[in-house]
Amino acid sequence: MHRLVVLLALAGSLLPSRVALAHDATPGASPVAVSGDFVGNVDIGGRTLNLECFGAGGPTVVFEAGLGDNVFVWSRVQPEVAIFARACAYDRANVTTGFSDPTTDAVRTAADAAADLHTLLGAAGVPGPYVLVAHAFGGTVARVYASRYPAEVAGLVLVDVTPPELDPTVPLDDPEAYPRFVRGENAERMDLLASGQQVAEATVPPVPVVALMQDPTIAPPGWQAMQEEQARQLNARLVVVEGAGHRIHELRPELVVDAVRQVIDAVRDAATPASAPPPTGTPAA
Repeated sequence: MHRLVVLLALAGSLLPSRVALAHDATPGASPVAVSGDFVGNVDIGGRTLNLECFGAGGPTVVFEAGLGDNVFVWSRVQPEVAIFARACAYDRANVTTGFSDPTTDAVRTAADAAADLHTLLGAAGVPGPYVLVAHAFGGTVARVYASRYPAEVAGLVLVDVTPPELDPTVPLDDPEAYPRFVRGENAERMDLLASGQQVAEATVPPVPVVALMQDPTIAPPGWQAMQEEQARQLNARLVVVEGAGHRIHELRPELVVDAVRQVIDAVRDAATPASAPPPTGTPAA
C-alpha cells in the first residue's frame, strides 16, 4: 500500500497522463509495457524487476541508474524525455531502495545486470531500438549491454560515467574497506573490478554518444582525463557541466534531457530514408 501511494503521488506531480499500475506479476503472466503509461513488476524468470514507462515514440529511452540508486533518481529527467519519446526506467536487482526482487547470488557483475535488462525489455514487450541513458556505474552496465546486444542499441547518453572501480561512492579513504567494496561488499553486491574488466573487453557499436562530465575543478583527481579518454574511445561529444558535481541528472537535469534529445534526433535523422527517385517516365523537378 505504501508503494502504491508513493507511485500515485509521483505520477500525479511528475508524469504525464494516467498511470497503469500492474503489480504482483506472476511467472507466465507478466504485464507488458508496449504502450501507454506503465508502472509494475515484470517477471524475468522466477523473480521480478520493477519497470516504469511513459510517453511514446522511438527510439525508446532506457535509464540505467548509478550503484544503489532506484528509478526515482530520474524523476527530473524521465518526465521531460517522455514528452518526445518512450521513456523507461527500472530498478536493478538488489537495489535496497527499489522495488525489484533481490537475487540469491553472492556477487554479481555488470554482465548479469545487462542480461537482466535484456530479459526485462523482452518480457515486457518494450520496443527497441534503445537509447541507454546511464549514470556512474550504470554506464558500465550500459556499455556491456551495448557490446552484447549491439543490434538493440541506437545511442548512448553517459552521465559522469567512469570505470566502476573509480566510482566516487567507493570509500577511497578506507584502505581496509576498499578491497571488499570493489569485490562485492556494496549496495548491490556488484564486483566492480570484474565489471570493469567486462567494459575493457566490450566493443560498443558505432552509435551516437553524448557524455556529460562534472566540473573538473571539483572532480576527483584524474577524472577529466578519464572522461576525455572515454569520449575518444566512443567517438562521443563531451559536455563539461560547470558548477555541477557527480549527480548531474539531479543538479542540471535539463542538460541531460538536451543530450537525450540530441542523440534521438541523430538516430531519427539517420533512419530517415533519402528522397526516392521519381517514378519511371516522370521527369525530375
